Amino acid sequence: MKKVLGVFAILLCITTIASVYVFAETKTGPTVTIGEVQGLNEAVLAPTKFPEFFKTDGDNPGCTEPLKKMYPAGLSGAPVWTKPGLTGVSNPVQFEVIPELSLTVTVPEANRTNSNLLVTWTVRVEGYMPGAVRLWPQICSPFHGVSYQKFGAGNVTTQLYVNGEKKGQDAVITIPDGGNDNSENKGVIVSPQPSDPTISGSFLIKKDEFPDGKLPASIKIEVKWYNDTSMKIVTPANQRILTAMLVPQS
Repeated sequence: MKKVLGVFAILLCITTIASVYVFAETKTGPTVTIGEVQGLNEAVLAPTKFPEFFKTDGDNPGCTEPLKKMYPAGLSGAPVWTKPGLTGVSNPVQFEVIPELSLTVTVPEANRTNSNLLVTWTVRVEGYMPGAVRLWPQICSPFHGVSYQKFGAGNVTTQLYVNGEKKGQDAVITIPDGGNDNSENKGVIVSPQPSDPTISGSFLIKKDEFPDGKLPASIKIEVKWYNDTSMKIVTPANQRILTAMLVPQS
């Protein structure tokens, strides 16, 4: 069963927001939206860490005791690619584009020399406990018993890329502690915390950043994310948006 963190609420009713705003102080006129996309489907980002194996009741102490130690001394909190046979992940996980949160805008010729481009994005993220990791046979063999595991709080990060180049600061939010689970589903403990986990970021692309002092005719914009937790991260359908607006500069 999925164990969900966060309170499902209307996206606009934000109570916890991680934001990055980068603006230049200029005289501006009314903004004009030239591009906008909304994520219409649910998107999922897999865990990049193992949970904390804080207690083990089993018949192989030589195997399970080292699990309690935090990475790199043990497996608790270790990157998932340290056990590719178990996770199927053999290389370090990188930032990846959030599904449906990319667009290419065309800047009208008349606005390339007198406008900047304001990019904003909002992404709701929810943490789900993916279920306890079974120790046998990939981690401990033989093993008969129960492994108790904690899915602790961690960060989800978004980054803005413009024409393939990272821009601005990271927008980061901490997903609350996911509670505890165990490999035999005995006495599962869940500790949800009320929250509305929404990441919001903004960046101003200035025409003066380009060699000819004007915005490119075509600009590709992408928002990427990274899950630095042991939980499965989900952004629900219709709860993420990317917008590009021209800001005339006088």
